Amino acid sequence: MSVVIAGAWFFFLVTQFWPFTVDDAFITFRYSENLARGIGPTYNAQLPRIEGYTSFLYVILMSVPHLLRIDAVPAAKVIGIICSLVTLAVTFLLAFTFLQSVDIRARILAASLAIFCLAFFPFTALHSVAGMDTMLFSMFFVSATFLVFYDRTSGSIWVALAALLMGLTRPEGNLAALSLIIGNLFLLPKGRRVPFIRYVLLLYILPGVLYFLWRWMYYGCLFPLPFYLKVKDEGVLNGLLPVLSFVKLVSVPLGTFLLLACLRFPKRFLIAGIPCLVLLAFFLFPSHIMGYGHRFLFPTFPLFAALAGIGAVVLLDFIERTIGRTQSRVAYVFVLILWSVIVTDNARGMIQGYRAYAGGLEQAHVRLGKTLSELDGDGNELLVIGDAGAVPYYSKWETFDSYGLNNPHIARTGDRSPGAISSQDPSVVVLLSKKPDGFEPLLPWEDSHYIFFTGTGMTKLLTLRFSSSYFLWVLGYPDAAVSRRLIELHSQRSAGR
Repeated sequence: MSVVIAGAWFFFLVTQFWPFTVDDAFITFRYSENLARGIGPTYNAQLPRIEGYTSFLYVILMSVPHLLRIDAVPAAKVIGIICSLVTLAVTFLLAFTFLQSVDIRARILAASLAIFCLAFFPFTALHSVAGMDTMLFSMFFVSATFLVFYDRTSGSIWVALAALLMGLTRPEGNLAALSLIIGNLFLLPKGRRVPFIRYVLLLYILPGVLYFLWRWMYYGCLFPLPFYLKVKDEGVLNGLLPVLSFVKLVSVPLGTFLLLACLRFPKRFLIAGIPCLVLLAFFLFPSHIMGYGHRFLFPTFPLFAALAGIGAVVLLDFIERTIGRTQSRVAYVFVLILWSVIVTDNARGMIQGYRAYAGGLEQAHVRLGKTLSELDGDGNELLVIGDAGAVPYYSKWETFDSYGLNNPHIARTGDRSPGAISSQDPSVVVLLSKKPDGFEPLLPWEDSHYIFFTGTGMTKLLTLRFSSSYFLWVLGYPDAAVSRRLIELHSQRSAGR
């Protein structure tokens, strides 16, 4: 019954979060579309090649809808939901397999509690439909952990393959993958360790090295551009506050049960838990740019849910042995209620906030991108924008990413001086303002951009509202044909609403 309730709640949240697609998802879609068009996995059709994505496997996966001419947005949501369902199923199997030494009833109970916790967690549904690679990586992470515990004697090739998929989905996935590989070596009999190492070398290390060499030669960078940008912020522990926030989010409902699981099964707990701690430790250092819903840390949550389910069964078993079965059943119901109340406490506010984001993106970024796509230019138009997702994706324009996620110069140097942008001869410049009338920059460096470009003769052509304190200021040269046509098309679209 608890599984049915959790499933119903999960799908309810999916329907509530469905309109939400984060702007960064459209960056991935742009790379996927260029790959499908035969241009290659790069941000612009023209050189230089740019690696502003961090999930090679997801870029390839999302190229399929573009090849089939299917709308990428709902396709990404369906893929995310499928990955979530697989993640829920494997989380069940992980908790069930973890407790091989106990009776079947306790194993089923632990597994049911694990997926109840995961399905009730609002971020699970959120990341299912956000359009990013979060649930794909979560699926591979929990699957790799499950395979470690499922096959503790032969050293299956599937662990090595799962490690490869983790690394191709997220760069930091290699840290978790290596931790799991080391943990698997501890679990394997001595006679199976050498064959397993061969699997790892052949199916994980070799393909990983070949991929790294390819992308290094193709892009000319050791790391994806977002990595350079995220570690350039002042300070060392740029991710400390988000990590502490996530730890609090997990420890409040699950901390006691995680401790019980650790005390009861210390060796297995460490093998499953250390990869999670490695990821948390890594994310102490980079900035969590667009880290909505703890998306960089969320992939650890299915494992925490599985371990918490195991810890809850340890507690319920103790209550049953010391007090009685009736009291144990009462405690079971109490655990379900406690988890559901704590993790859903802010669900209504989350739904309202993310649906408001979806509405703002549609009426500002998507609308502008589609309007730009209808302009009859000469093909040499250049767009400058810091929100480098939906507007460039829908417009199909060559784009200068002034934030830097897709700009090698900015990502490596942090130099956002307007002179470097102006040398590219932009046709349209989009800035972010807190106000619709007087320009008040959302991004601190855009104040100098506004002064510079208005000084070159650009004026505000349009203002598009994302929220009450977030507006797109669209600048252009008033006498240019592109600017006049943009104003005309925008007026037509506004009249036709």
